[in-house]
Amino acid sequence: MANPRRPEAMERLIGGAVSAGARLHTGGAGIGTRGYYYAPTVLSEIPLGAAIMNEEPFGPVALINRSAPRRR
Repeated sequence: MANPRRPEAMERLIGGAVSAGARLHTGGAGIGTRGYYYAPTVLSEIPLGAAIMNEEPFGPVALINRSAPRRR
C-alpha cells in the first residue's frame, strides 16, 4: 500500500466490520514487519452500517454481500 496509514486504516475498517458481525473468510492482517503489506482479505455478511461499506479501503479487500430482494 502507499503509506503507513493504509495498513492502520485496513485494520480499523476490517476490525470494525468483524465486530459488527461480518464474517472474515481469509486475511485480515498485515504481512511482515517491513513495508506496507496487507494480506488479501475477504469479508461477507457485512452490515450496511459498517464503516467499510461506506469508506474506500484502498487496500486488498473484497466485500461480498447478498443483494436485498427486489420489491414488486
